Amino acid sequence: MPRLAWLAGLALVAIGAACSFVSSSAPTPTALPAVVVTEAPTATRAAPPPTPTRVPPTLTPTPVSPTATPAPAPPAAVIVAHTDGEGVYLRASKQMADKLRAYPEGTLLTVRGPAEEGEGRQWLPVRAPDGQEGWVPLEYTEPVSQPSPAAPTPGG
Repeated sequence: MPRLAWLAGLALVAIGAACSFVSSSAPTPTALPAVVVTEAPTATRAAPPPTPTRVPPTLTPTPVSPTATPAPAPPAAVIVAHTDGEGVYLRASKQMADKLRAYPEGTLLTVRGPAEEGEGRQWLPVRAPDGQEGWVPLEYTEPVSQPSPAAPTPGG
């Protein structure tokens, strides 16, 4: 039996060696370091600074308003005319219905200012010989003709 014990011991040693061989030859799982793949930074070329461009100044034309032809100055006086002998009503305003008093054709009226529009017609502000002031339709007046200066006579 000693021989049997010796053989059993040898078998145990062999099994132990085999186990250690297997365990040493088999890789033991170990945690590997994590590998993170990143792109290598690339050099980006900075854009060159902008080149200043010289822009010529823009000339804005100044609108030239046409020279207004001055309105002819109203005559200093008018006479009532173009009424077929019926005369004209002096009115308190530039409205046909706003009658003050009638003046016969040929009446001299003093003009107080330029004609103005009202009710689709031109009205002239006037003063009558009796001092009454108002408006008359321009179409019923005629400017008083100014006597022209006498022409010089030759040799005289």
